[in-house]
Amino acid sequence: MEDLVEPDNLAIALDASTAARLSWDRFPPSARKQMLWWVLGAAKAETRAQRITTIVAKAAIGERAQDEVEGNRRTVIEGGHRLPRLRSSPTSGC
Repeated sequence: MEDLVEPDNLAIALDASTAARLSWDRFPPSARKQMLWWVLGAAKAETRAQRITTIVAKAAIGERAQDEVEGNRRTVIEGGHRLPRLRSSPTSGC
């Protein structure tokens, strides 16, 4: 993982789309590593395939699959910038 080695099925899917491959190769190593962990962390082959499809589709339009990868985190990605989601506090009256 530290060497950013792509699983064969991800490499094949990225190579099938020139735009996706170019975008993927331009993503910072930290972003690629996070998406690789997301793929490799799938317990089922079907889930892994869905995640690869999502990564390739997003990369083809120049986007990272951050929303999906960070699904349980309290952040929103807008225009490539992380913005914290607003949480209502007991004192805010919300």
